[in-house]
Amino acid sequence: MTVYLDVVLLENLCMNYIILFATGYLMKIKMKQLRLAASSILGGAYAVIAYLEILPIYSSLGMKVILSILMVYLAFQPKGIKLLGKQLVIFYLTSFVFGGCAFALLYFIKPQNILMRNGVYVGTYPIKIALLGGIVGFIITYIAFRIVKTKLRKKDILYPIEITLQEKKLSVKAMLDT
Repeated sequence: MTVYLDVVLLENLCMNYIILFATGYLMKIKMKQLRLAASSILGGAYAVIAYLEILPIYSSLGMKVILSILMVYLAFQPKGIKLLGKQLVIFYLTSFVFGGCAFALLYFIKPQNILMRNGVYVGTYPIKIALLGGIVGFIITYIAFRIVKTKLRKKDILYPIEITLQEKKLSVKAMLDT
């Protein structure tokens, strides 16, 4: 099977952009398209380098974590490590949902020409499946976030309680699960 590196780059560029856009959208971050594109290019270039197996370290877990941190930082420029951590978690969750959708589509479609090399899937069809998986994943993630957001309003989970101990009373608010 012939694999074109420009296709590997383009596929990863598109998916990285969609995942970064979805991450920014879900976190209500003001996004700059140039930053999203630059971050997507970084991720796409990494995929090409990992596919070529230039150095074994490029396919290690550590490098993948470093890459994701760099991509999120480049795309959103978070102000502080705590915000970077939140953005990274949403980036990973979005990636996992999108990847799961793409794998589900692969399972149902069962294409013949697929190749995995160093964690990079390539073939004659993946861009369509990846983009469709991204769209379905975005819809699922969006709906899930809306459901969670409506269920977890402060007024719905905080209740006034009264604690009495040896004739002393204390009124406080407690979360529903406590």
